[in-house]
Amino acid sequence: METKKNPNVDIFQYSNIIFQLCLITIMGLTLMAFEWRKPENNLIDFTEVSILKNDSEVDKMEEIMYNLSLDVD
Repeated sequence: METKKNPNVDIFQYSNIIFQLCLITIMGLTLMAFEWRKPENNLIDFTEVSILKNDSEVDKMEEIMYNLSLDVD
């Protein structure tokens, strides 16, 4: 007796390849999620700056601001 199934209509023909492609895609997205970083903000948060005690600390702050190319008044 002959089988009546057509091999061209087999829905599981490409299931192994589709599974591997989906697995690679999911692993890539997971790796991208772990490596994701927010853009860094180069501005100084002055809410946490304590009162400067001497001129050397003022000079240090001005040097940092100069390196960040901010206005120094």
